[in-house]
Amino acid sequence: MDLLETLSRLLPPIILIVQGLLAWGMWSLSKKFVSKEECRECQEEMRGSAGKAIEKLAELEKSHAATDASKVTAEDLSKIYDRINDVDRKVSQQSGQMSQVRRSLDIINQHLLEK
Repeated sequence: MDLLETLSRLLPPIILIVQGLLAWGMWSLSKKFVSKEECRECQEEMRGSAGKAIEKLAELEKSHAATDASKVTAEDLSKIYDRINDVDRKVSQQSGQMSQVRRSLDIINQHLLEK
């Protein structure tokens, strides 16, 4: 009976220590997990930022669609190159004509100087 008396005397402090350890363990676990209120706040923040992101994406899609309509095609570039080549040809012709006029003026000038 000595063993039973010893156990009956030690059992309440042992149970108290075990309960204290369990309470400390539960308290430390509650610090590691998120509370329901914090979770709701985080969800609201995420919904707000997701809404802003969706709006920004819609704006970007609209601007992208607008730029697609104004893109330059290969046909447009071909027309531009043709016009540039025409201008280049005309400038070359005018350069040739100017040199002919210059030669004519030089001849006239020499003729007048000899008189």
